Amino acid sequence: MNDASTHQHAEGDRIAQAAERGIAVVGDYNVINAGQPYRPPLMRPPRAQHFTDRSDELADLLAQVQPGRVVTLCGPGGIGKTALAAEAIWRLAPAQTLPERFPDGLFYYTFYGQPQADLALASLAQAFGEEVKPTPRAAARRALNGRTALLLLDGAEDADNLPAMLDVTGQCGVIITSRKRSDAPADFTDLAPLPPAEAARLLRDWAGQPVPDSEARPLCELVGHLPLAVRLAGRYLARSHDSAADYLDWLQSTPLEALNQGQRRHDSVPLLLERSLKQVNETARSVLAVVGLLALVPFDRETIAAALETEAAVLRQPLAELLNYGLLLRQGERYVISHALVLTYARKMPRPPAPLLNLLAYFTALAQQQDERGREGYLRLDAERRHLLELLGRCSPNQAGAALNLLNAIDTYLMLRGYTVERRLAWESGLRLTVDAGDERGQANCIKALGDVHLRLAEYEAARQRYEEARPIYHAIGDRLGEANCIDSLGQVAMRQKDWPTAKITLQTGLKLYQAINSTYDLAWSHYFLGQVAVGQGDPATAQEYYQTALKLFETIGLQSQVKMVQQALTNLKS
Repeated sequence: MNDASTHQHAEGDRIAQAAERGIAVVGDYNVINAGQPYRPPLMRPPRAQHFTDRSDELADLLAQVQPGRVVTLCGPGGIGKTALAAEAIWRLAPAQTLPERFPDGLFYYTFYGQPQADLALASLAQAFGEEVKPTPRAAARRALNGRTALLLLDGAEDADNLPAMLDVTGQCGVIITSRKRSDAPADFTDLAPLPPAEAARLLRDWAGQPVPDSEARPLCELVGHLPLAVRLAGRYLARSHDSAADYLDWLQSTPLEALNQGQRRHDSVPLLLERSLKQVNETARSVLAVVGLLALVPFDRETIAAALETEAAVLRQPLAELLNYGLLLRQGERYVISHALVLTYARKMPRPPAPLLNLLAYFTALAQQQDERGREGYLRLDAERRHLLELLGRCSPNQAGAALNLLNAIDTYLMLRGYTVERRLAWESGLRLTVDAGDERGQANCIKALGDVHLRLAEYEAARQRYEEARPIYHAIGDRLGEANCIDSLGQVAMRQKDWPTAKITLQTGLKLYQAINSTYDLAWSHYFLGQVAVGQGDPATAQEYYQTALKLFETIGLQSQVKMVQQALTNLKS
């Protein structure tokens, strides 16, 4: 099993090297993004291709959505909550101009597959140009302070802490979609199934053919007038050789007819999906099973090809089949699963372990390649970020080695781009895996990495606890470098808190351990940090001695970025 890096100084190296290569860095070290003009976010969900004529509901929603007001759309999955909310937003902002009612931006976030409120808060803060510190909630509150924006929070039934999200919204307008009425803080609308005439019209739109009322209406009745189920039935009729009469005969032979309307809406989608999947080839079914491993965001053909160990060109037809039956949607050159309920079905499909391992290896190699490409490469990884976290969360203990490989490959990217919440969640996944796998070294490495995340967020007590937790594990397994790194990191915690006496004693203890194992790289950093402590204590002569030693050591191992850093520190001493 590959170890995660135990060098706590690596962040300094990566930040300095990234600045030289032009990578946007977010955080204490402030590079590149500074000076770029702020643009309010214009984030709109995909618009339904055939939006049903819910004219009354749409008019009510448009009237209710106002600054400082929270409106909730409730109903079962597939009832059309997101489609209605999306249509309202597109009506408010049909072009690239923000609506007068919400001049400060439109923000869209779905909790499906990403239930953590901290992640939603961090995404909100970043969308409005704020750095995620000291906490996601504080950053989000700062981002919305004095602003009048519209927020769409989709799939709130999955959110682990919806009140924390609503606590920061201030005078913004908010639309919530949820399957639970209890998620509504005030006004809510129970979205009803489609009226029979509208359901029949939607069926014909998706089928692309005239379907007589004598077949369309009972067909829609059997699937509970659920928009998603009607869409699946319509796409089936558009692509298969079955007539509407044949499809109705099949539906009447299923248990749906004996169920009440509520249970029909619950059971109809998986039943229709199973019927549609019988019409596509085996490769297409394998593709959908692989998509079930990913997040509910767009993916490319190369990703699926890597999972199935085939060529991307081979997948054009299978993907087209899934598009034709309404299971996938196309977004530019990428694809996305068409609905959260379709993703739920895909995740229950049987699949061998190989695709997950193949995906871990593929994204590990991709991250390593993009790390060499600078800013452009990291922007490429932004499109895959949700998939990376989803895969790490899906790993089992026997896949811990491959998961740690991916963790190591993406850690620099997550750190430099300021995705601190994602970085914490990734290492928490790694810790869970290594604990379950009984891998003590990997466990210590993950705990140490979590300490580094907390240190970067200025969560000093949490960082200290993590370093104290990892240190005895390193000691027990005889990893002296890991133990020394924990001690040195504890010194950095004290240094950040300006507890100079504690920082000095702790860093000197780490220095002795580095000397004992002859780690030149770490010795150089220890001398540099001790120089900073001496400056903090008002002892420039001692600081100069430490800096001079650090300079020689960095020169010895050829780290030019660090050489320049120490030279600047020496110049600052003279000024």
